[in-house]
Amino acid sequence: MRRLTAIAFALALGGAAGAAAAQDEEIQTVPVQGVKNPEMKSYRAIWKGLDKFDDEHELAPAVPRLKFRIMANKGKGQCIGVCNTTAVAVAGPGEQFGLRIASNDLSVPVPIGADGYFVVPRNEVLYDGNADLILNQKKGSYKMSVDVRTPGLPDNVRRLGDLRLECKVQVAIVKEEIPFWIVALANSILLSRDWCMASIGKDYANFSFFSPAEVVSAHLVDGERNIKLSTSKHSFNIKLGDKSWPDDALVKLEYAPETMVATAAPGAP
Repeated sequence: MRRLTAIAFALALGGAAGAAAAQDEEIQTVPVQGVKNPEMKSYRAIWKGLDKFDDEHELAPAVPRLKFRIMANKGKGQCIGVCNTTAVAVAGPGEQFGLRIASNDLSVPVPIGADGYFVVPRNEVLYDGNADLILNQKKGSYKMSVDVRTPGLPDNVRRLGDLRLECKVQVAIVKEEIPFWIVALANSILLSRDWCMASIGKDYANFSFFSPAEVVSAHLVDGERNIKLSTSKHSFNIKLGDKSWPDDALVKLEYAPETMVATAAPGAP
């Protein structure tokens, strides 16, 4: 049973890692060119994520809208900032990024910021046409990640409510993409439809979030209360379901100096 639970959570966690902070809000619009076997996601699945963001917006009330970010998978694609690790994808020399929502009858371009961020618009015609969100890059080179980040926080600080909402949005998307029997199995094992806040046995599940710079340490802080979180080279792990920690609690990351990147939170000046 534990193995099945791990499988279900792996499906949810695959895209739940948090994205790096924004570097530039300049917008570039690039025509989508034909690419064999491009990276794509179901538009209806993305729509479920948009719905979940609206439904649970109170977790991150200062975040004005849901953003996504194109991330380069480790060892593949162009990157900016921390180019020797998994990093954000932007158009580099000789490479152009284009994104569109396309059905059989309609195609709508989606602008990508120079920092890799983009916003997915709602379009009922595309929804009814069972459209896909298509990136003009080879499948597997990049991933499209959810990013929920309260404006104004330093790039090494994450708010717990933001992380909870980011996870819930990503899981809503994943549930729409995987077979129903896997969703039903996970719900029955966890005794909950809310995977992000559920427990496994007597403890809460650890969720992993990506960091753009190498993490030396991570602490969850709320007033005088402070606990150390487990980390790996470019991620930190946190138990989102522990409600004794309020949404305004903060995760404070200490970066290795040689990997730090000057960034600003999305929406910051």
